Amino acid sequence: MPADKPVISRLTASARFETRKRTHVRIRNHRLKIDDATERGGTDTAPNPPETMLASLAGCLNIQVNRLANERGIELHGVEIFIDADFDRRAVTWGEDVAIPFPLVRVSLTGRSDGSTRKLAALRRDVLMQCPVSWLMIEGGTKFRQSWKLDKI
Repeated sequence: MPADKPVISRLTASARFETRKRTHVRIRNHRLKIDDATERGGTDTAPNPPETMLASLAGCLNIQVNRLANERGIELHGVEIFIDADFDRRAVTWGEDVAIPFPLVRVSLTGRSDGSTRKLAALRRDVLMQCPVSWLMIEGGTKFRQSWKLDKI
C-alpha cells in the first residue's frame, strides 16, 4: 500500500582520496573504487564516475524489473541488461556548463518470459519511473530508448 507521506531513508557514503583520480568509497559494509582512465590522469583500476552511474542504473533497473514482474505475475528467466549511453564530456573535460550530461541512454533487455505482449509493454513503460536512478536522469533531461527482446518460455 502506498504511503501518504514520504518515507525517507538516510543513505550515507564516505570516500578517501587515494590519488588525484582514484577514490575508495565506503557504503554500509561495502567498498568500491572509482578511478579514471590513464589518458585522463587516472590509473584505470576501476570505473569512472559516469560509468558507476550506469552501473547504478543497471542494478536499479534489474531490481525494479524483477519487483514489478513479480507483482504482476510475470516470470522472467536469464534476463540481461545492456546500457549504452551518450555522455557529453564538456563538463568533465573543459569545465563547461552542460545542461544534460547524458542526453541519450539506450537500454537493451534480453531474456525469456511468460508475459503477454500487453503485460510486457506495461512493464517496459513503468520500470523507468520506478527506478530512482532513471527517474533522476529523466528529470535531468535524459532521453531513454528501450529495446526489449524477451523470448517466450
